[in-house]
Amino acid sequence: MISFNTVKDKDNREMMDWLSSFLSSLGFAVEEFTGKDKGKKGILARSKPDVSLGFLCHTDTVPAGPDWKTNPFSLEEKDGKLYGLGASDMKGGIAACLAAISQLDIKNAKKGVELIFTYDEEDDFSGIKDFMNHGRIGSKYVIVPEPTDARPMFAAKGYVELKLDIRGAAAHGSEPENGDNAIIKACEFISKFKEFFDDKIRPETNDAFPGARATYNIAKISGGDAINKVPDRCVLEMECRTIGPQQTQEIYKGVLEILSNMTASVQMDFPLPCFFAKNDGMKSFFENITGKKRGYVSFVTEANFFVNGLEAVILGPGPVTAHKDNEYIDSASLDALTEIYKKAIERYCF
Repeated sequence: MISFNTVKDKDNREMMDWLSSFLSSLGFAVEEFTGKDKGKKGILARSKPDVSLGFLCHTDTVPAGPDWKTNPFSLEEKDGKLYGLGASDMKGGIAACLAAISQLDIKNAKKGVELIFTYDEEDDFSGIKDFMNHGRIGSKYVIVPEPTDARPMFAAKGYVELKLDIRGAAAHGSEPENGDNAIIKACEFISKFKEFFDDKIRPETNDAFPGARATYNIAKISGGDAINKVPDRCVLEMECRTIGPQQTQEIYKGVLEILSNMTASVQMDFPLPCFFAKNDGMKSFFENITGKKRGYVSFVTEANFFVNGLEAVILGPGPVTAHKDNEYIDSASLDALTEIYKKAIERYCF
């Protein structure tokens, strides 16, 4: 799988065809789904119509950085480490999943296993959105093989992006009193937003995220086009990571209130709620078979799209080297994860 270039899903169809062939050989019924971009496809595979456990996987990767010491599209093993683009996020987890189902007598299981493979997870989540338009997850219990170093994670923070277009009035730099500096207005917004966030958002807690708080990141700011001109426009981009179901709307409302005395527009993208599993029996089971206590992840996963009625665990290989140059996992971690997945399949399907 490492040999497929799935940066921006370049080899999307080649990889999906390979997965389809592999799963068909094990007796899985495989169907394809596509979206607006007909050049890409995802697959849904089931060993039986009545499924109990699912694996929700994305096949795309981020680009390889400039400091790779090996060929990122050729798996290389060295000193017990498996190097390759996507080894950690998430082709290593997929490999453990495929190994687990191929080592069990899936055909004679009481319940079926289903696997969903999506595209564009690293970009705009269009793959999982297209899947939701195509059908639904049939299993109640789902494993998301994101890298966690074999620690079971039962919650994922929510996410929202905000783009603010703040307007002022241009003037000559020698007479700033005749203008309205949009960059200064953006700085005023940042100061007031920090006060709002610290007062209204950060105090909130959630037992699914022990010790964690909501966060924000002012990520990009751009404005002005000449040193001797008062800037009449400033664009500010930011993200927030949430831990409560109402926080996204609270943040959006707070932003609008701060901007009420300014000329500005706001664009909100990717408003995803936080995800947390509620099944205590599932949590205890995965703690027992991994030997590690449950936790949460700060990043968004495709489980965030299924906040109602889905019991999911985020569980994958280690160490966590996702989005880093010379990405790798330990071969021992891959083997251990395969055994964990086998035990999970036996628990929920046999």
